[in-house]
Amino acid sequence: IIVTVSVLGAEESCGIFGKSLAEHGIQPLWLKFENKTDEPVWYLPVATDPDYFSPLEVAYRFHGLVSADKNRKNR
Repeated sequence: IIVTVSVLGAEESCGIFGKSLAEHGIQPLWLKFENKTDEPVWYLPVATDPDYFSPLEVAYRFHGLVSADKNRKNR
């Protein structure tokens, strides 16, 4: 199994996502798994980090609660 990790700094993260995730204690990273075996492998993110947020959880955290027009634009 080969695992590649890419971690974004606060400035890179803000540039890519348009929001300061670091201000909210969120550290984005990308994981790439290469399974060069014949055996299936599963990865459970919460087993690595109990404070893991899925992409949808992070997106919802920045979802506006008041403006329906703004929410449509952010989809």
